[in-house]
Amino acid sequence: MSRYLLFSLALALLLAGCSSTRLPLQPQAKFNADNALKLAQDYELQRRYANAIDTYTFALELYASFAASEGQMHCLAGLARIAHSQAADTEAEDYRLQMEEIVRDIAPETAPILLLYDLHLALDAGDYSRLSEQAVLSPGLDKTVEMQILSYRIQADSYLKRADRDQVRRLERLAAKHVKKPLRKRQINPQILSQACYALAYHHYTVENYPRAEKYVELSNRIDYSYGNFGSYAYGLWLQGRIQAALSDEPEARSSYLRARQIFQNFANLPMLDQVERDLNTLEENR
Repeated sequence: MSRYLLFSLALALLLAGCSSTRLPLQPQAKFNADNALKLAQDYELQRRYANAIDTYTFALELYASFAASEGQMHCLAGLARIAHSQAADTEAEDYRLQMEEIVRDIAPETAPILLLYDLHLALDAGDYSRLSEQAVLSPGLDKTVEMQILSYRIQADSYLKRADRDQVRRLERLAAKHVKKPLRKRQINPQILSQACYALAYHHYTVENYPRAEKYVELSNRIDYSYGNFGSYAYGLWLQGRIQAALSDEPEARSSYLRARQIFQNFANLPMLDQVERDLNTLEENR
């Protein structure tokens, strides 16, 4: 065999080896940052705010190290939500301004993350008119983001007695795609799915379709309980009590209200504690 042929065979083997080498799908830093973000979101849902702040900050620094704008936006939104919940309005506004800067100067495609933060503020303030005006779908939205915006819109419009049936059906279809999947195959934050189910339950409650409302609130409660999202679980129990009261199931309604009250007490949610007391008094008056 000639030296030229040997060289050709060696080169062919080398090229074959190079062509089979697979690049990693993402750098290790991205994997670490995504895991930190998920952990921070879990801490936030559990109201372990000190842990959430530390973890969001760590994830934010990781994302910044390779200029990942979407990850930075999610971290800033989480930090802003926590600051707002602690009445640190100046700090919350500073985080929001950083989000605005990213949207304006770096990544306009991340604008829906800023919108979702503003919708969170409107819902927290109970400003349903503003919530309805802001919760507008735009073309090309990610389906997960679409679910979130529709959830806010339907909850607001149901409260205002003007929910659009087409939008309700659209959210039902989006939610159904995820509810049918096994938990491990749902590529979606469970809070997003439970929020969609809660919005649908609330809508059907307001239009007096109580069996359908009960179905969706049970789904919402199951998801929240499974993932330890007990702050939202309390709202689901309260709404379940409302539905059971409408169905004249006084014992079950009382049980749901009392369980909700216990959790609201644990989270020091004073407005909802007052609401539960009013609902319990209404039960007594209707006996």
